[in-house]
Amino acid sequence: MIRFSVKHGDKTTLTEWENEPIAYGAGAVHTAVERMVKLRETYGKEARISIERTTVIPEPDRRQVRFKIVEGEETKLTPLYPIGEQDMRLAEWRARFPKATITPEVVRG
Repeated sequence: MIRFSVKHGDKTTLTEWENEPIAYGAGAVHTAVERMVKLRETYGKEARISIERTTVIPEPDRRQVRFKIVEGEETKLTPLYPIGEQDMRLAEWRARFPKATITPEVVRG
């Protein structure tokens, strides 16, 4: 796994962890080199870019979300969804219950 820290001006940006394939020979993909070039294009020549590698794979986000729907005197709870689907599911529930108050509730997985 590999990620980069980019210091540009007063800000520091960390990229997401990504796989770094290990291959040798003419067809090898050099993730670090390619990403460094792209980051340099994005942040400019003055940016300070460092690389971080790990063999420990980060845990996926196991949080889940459900929605509390209050419409008049009636309260409903939706099923649990992965946290990454929160915006999409909220839009679906708002379309089904346009006059209701809908509150997301995050649950640790």
